[in-house]
Amino acid sequence: MPDSPEDWVWLARIRRPQGRKGEVFADLLTDFPEKFAERRKLWLLPRDASSPNQRGYAPTATAGAPLRVELTAHWQHKGGIVLHFAGIESISQAQELGGRIVAIPEGERVPLGAEEAYISDLIGCTIIDVAGAKPTALGPIES
Repeated sequence: MPDSPEDWVWLARIRRPQGRKGEVFADLLTDFPEKFAERRKLWLLPRDASSPNQRGYAPTATAGAPLRVELTAHWQHKGGIVLHFAGIESISQAQELGGRIVAIPEGERVPLGAEEAYISDLIGCTIIDVAGAKPTALGPIES
């Protein structure tokens, strides 16, 4: 498990229960939703993680520890994703997950091609406009 908040990558934010068997509906926060098919081990970050830093997770004193979960089923639904975790079998259990962030350690991100970069890796880089006669620094990329 990552030691630092910056070592987590957000995949989804759980909104509410979906159905009667413990499924939850979540907003997708990844460009690779198809990778849920390959992932069984996920982490749920505390709902206090709502004040993001550059990678999207800012712990607080009351945040608590990330919770490891096993993904047993998933499907895309109405612009989001429905997730079902092992051991979550009722609406009331699913309600307890509302607001949590579904995440993975940064080291488990999908590898990118040579000419690709994650947006989070660009934060802090300076944008330079090279369209004019002389390159002009426009400023850093912010979260």
